[in-house]
Amino acid sequence: MSRVNPQCRVHQCYKCSNDTEYYCESCSYDLCPSCKENHVYDINTVDHQILTYLRKVNCSPIVETCVRHHDAPYERYCKLCKLPVCCHCTEHRKHDLQDVRIAYEAMLHQVRKVVDIIRSETLINRCFRLKQMKDRIKEWHTNSPFAHLDMLTRASKLNNKIDRALIKVDYKHSCSRQIILMNKHLARLENNEHIYDWSATTPVQVLLLIKKTKCHRLYLERHTNQMFFTELIRKEDAVNCIKIKIKKTDRGKRYEEKFLKFVSFKKLHRSFSLSEVNCYHISLVTSDLVWVSDNYDLFLSNTSTGKMLYCIDDLNSELFRRYGFHTVNSEGNLMYINMNFNINKLSTDLKTKTKFIETTSSTLKPICVYCSPLTGDLLVVYTGIYPFTIIESNVTRYNEIGELIQVIQYDNRGQSLFTLPCYITENNNGDVVVSDDGAIVVTTHEGRYRFSYEGHPSETRLWPQGICTDALSHILVCDKNTNTVQMLDRDGQFLTNLLIRPSGIFSPVSLCYDAITHRLLVGSSVDYKVCIYRYITREIGFFDENKLFVQKKQSLKDVHLKESEKPSQLASSRLLLMSDPELIQSFTMRGLAFCNHITCVTSNLAWISDENHLILTNNAGHTIYWDYLRNRQGGHTINSNNELIYIGEKNNIMVLLNDMETSITFIESTDFLVIPTCIYWSPYTGDLLVGMLDCNTQTGKVIRYNKIGEQTQIIQRDNTGEELYNHPRYITENNNGDIIVCDYGFDDNCGAVVVTEREGIHRFSYTGHPSGSEFQPRGICTDVLSHILVCDDLTETIQILSKDGQFLSNLRTRKSLRYEISPYCLGYDVKTNFLWVGSNDDSDVCVYRYLLPQKNLIGKDV
Repeated sequence: MSRVNPQCRVHQCYKCSNDTEYYCESCSYDLCPSCKENHVYDINTVDHQILTYLRKVNCSPIVETCVRHHDAPYERYCKLCKLPVCCHCTEHRKHDLQDVRIAYEAMLHQVRKVVDIIRSETLINRCFRLKQMKDRIKEWHTNSPFAHLDMLTRASKLNNKIDRALIKVDYKHSCSRQIILMNKHLARLENNEHIYDWSATTPVQVLLLIKKTKCHRLYLERHTNQMFFTELIRKEDAVNCIKIKIKKTDRGKRYEEKFLKFVSFKKLHRSFSLSEVNCYHISLVTSDLVWVSDNYDLFLSNTSTGKMLYCIDDLNSELFRRYGFHTVNSEGNLMYINMNFNINKLSTDLKTKTKFIETTSSTLKPICVYCSPLTGDLLVVYTGIYPFTIIESNVTRYNEIGELIQVIQYDNRGQSLFTLPCYITENNNGDVVVSDDGAIVVTTHEGRYRFSYEGHPSETRLWPQGICTDALSHILVCDKNTNTVQMLDRDGQFLTNLLIRPSGIFSPVSLCYDAITHRLLVGSSVDYKVCIYRYITREIGFFDENKLFVQKKQSLKDVHLKESEKPSQLASSRLLLMSDPELIQSFTMRGLAFCNHITCVTSNLAWISDENHLILTNNAGHTIYWDYLRNRQGGHTINSNNELIYIGEKNNIMVLLNDMETSITFIESTDFLVIPTCIYWSPYTGDLLVGMLDCNTQTGKVIRYNKIGEQTQIIQRDNTGEELYNHPRYITENNNGDIIVCDYGFDDNCGAVVVTEREGIHRFSYTGHPSGSEFQPRGICTDVLSHILVCDDLTETIQILSKDGQFLSNLRTRKSLRYEISPYCLGYDVKTNFLWVGSNDDSDVCVYRYLLPQKNLIGKDV
């Protein structure tokens, strides 16, 4: 008789191998009850959809029948009665009906939103309060005997004090005066009684007697008036006997501030691209749905796919450029300013538009709005820029039914608070935060001026754009000048640059904070993209949370250099930076309008170019070779044979042989929309590094070609999948193999020095000194000490960085003892360690010595 094999496959939790009861649709994990709780508490997975495993397995829907017509299934849903109906429910035929499946999905979406709120706020808050209550009950049970004994002791002390006070009172004090007065009064009463009896026989005489005689009243003083215990028992003694110390709790502090913590390293959660829509403002509906606007349109978009679901068609695009003209209230309704400057409300079903506030003023017009999740009020910024008049701006508050309740316009000195606001939001403490012209202006909920933030450091001019606040009451603002997202505390103190020219966005302009998932949505003004970051983690001591972040693994690969490099390394160990560079010589390039790139050939020769000419010159400024060639910045280099490699016509990469007559095509361009912008030949590997610009996507990349022109590598994205480059202009390589690119931005001030390892792993991006400052990088090179030297056209300096991107110093470039040169391009001579510097103001070229052997620096200020 055969035996049945009892073994069967049991689904186990992916983490702890316990029995599975739940399933996560978002990450496809089987979960046990314990891990399921941790999964929904985790700030990374708080918005995941969790199902019971039974529901996951039973995929076939249950067909429910009508309670009145038992054989008919539910097919429609009555919106008026809010009931499912079948085909036989005739009384609902004239009502607004929809398919029951569509109604189910809509309700399921609403329920999921409530579930997310319960997970992220209510449940955690209740668990925390429950733990607090249990701790307090335990503390009370522990301390109650001592408290009872203390109360008895205090009561005994109070009783003793009262007894001692009563002993001091003299109860035998005299009442004789009151007795005498009472006896006299009784005598008068007896006399009056006699007169009354006499009045029966002589009434006239009695009346005359009463008229002349006064009726005395008896006034007795209470002897207890002198028996107060004020002098006998002091009030302080009695209070001290019965005083009970009550521990105050911070009831006003939100639970998020207890659980949430800012982490210094942000993490990209995901990003999504919009269909040719620059994101100037974002309003969050749910974690999956956002309203996004650009210069012309307002779209409802899905954050997972970027797909446009709905478009608002009654906007005036000329009036809303880069303004926060829309918001979402607590019910999910869109509030926006239409073409007539009225504030409209769009229902959650996207079918009903109503006029919420009508603008009647001919001078003041609304330009940005924000709906407070704390009070439900609508904050509207009015300004008088239309029609081209200068009128002071104000912030007006409306309640939930559109009634005006407050106007904020002046400080306590009567000065106008706002100039030209473009975005507005509200902090957790009720502060009204306005992104104004050149400053962040903050007032209290009552309208009292608190502070203004004008940038960091103080000498840097702030150009504030999108603004928001987070669960920790931080104020986050996009700075257009530095292309950063700056973080302030609630009192306006600068904390950090949260994002600095972030990869994939480059120029952040709009912000939106998701209070459910605690993620930050950042929109770009140039590349149709929104990135979602996480920089807040949850720390709850009574939950067994997983670590939310994993530290990035650093590359441990060694860079093997050629044997010929070892002598240069030994030489570099004996070199140090000079405190003041020495001008070796200077000359003016005839035939050039300015200098935009230098390639050193030998100690005495260099190729120098402007936009239209390319010249080979010696260190005296004499022209050896001249050619008319439309050249790009960073558009030429030399190989190991000292042959010129340059970007020629039709975007082909050409090689000019040493006979100065023959040019051959090294790499032929195959796509006219992907053009080379800068090149560099590596003396270490013999490879050619080419910076490319994709005109379709307006993004850049670096392509490596080997010695025979074969493509071997493409460097385009960082470890999160976001673009590294915007518009590469100059490129070079360091001694350790790092690839260094001077990358421009769409705005003149949003440049960066982007550094990757030889394998293409992003190491760092340098955006100026201090970090997050305005920065216009131009020519770039490296030296024998692996320093990175870059020209900043904004400050007209040469900045020296370490190989790890740390700012070291500014190199002072003097043309003479009195005049300074404006550096724009650099060339480094590896044999003499001289630095060639070209100017963009004129065609002057200066050669400097800024490295000296250590023995020559003894006794000098290094």
